[in-house]
Amino acid sequence: MKKFLLILSLLGVAPAGLASDAPEDIVRLFIKDYQAWNDGAYKRSRESKDTDVMKQATASYRKLIEKYCQPGFVHAPIAFGSNAQHHPDFEKVTGAQIKDERAIVHTTYSRRVADVELGHNYEYHLKRVGGKWYLFSVLYVDRDGKYEGL
Repeated sequence: MKKFLLILSLLGVAPAGLASDAPEDIVRLFIKDYQAWNDGAYKRSRESKDTDVMKQATASYRKLIEKYCQPGFVHAPIAFGSNAQHHPDFEKVTGAQIKDERAIVHTTYSRRVADVELGHNYEYHLKRVGGKWYLFSVLYVDRDGKYEGL
């Protein structure tokens, strides 16, 4: 099954469309795809003289959202930079709570930049509709609260 998912991921087939995927797998694939989107958008913004870079970044983010969220999902404004907010080398699944058609997947992002250790916690909220898991919220969690980032 993992080889099958890897092949689908490489082909760009929407993993959220697979009824047998676990929510943790959906989150791991989203993190990987988010990092690829961020790095591509950031690179284009640095190299391009095109004034439509933000439109292109928004359009490519919309494709990412369509891959993991239900049709019609309205995402938050985009942000990208030299260090992706989600990166498979630095963000790891630390736990999951699954009850009926809802799931919360917890992750921790840990990375050293210069001499500073960055540590962030996230909650990925998913719901199963028609046998498929969809993201509907990604929350940045700190001691002061939880903040939407999807």
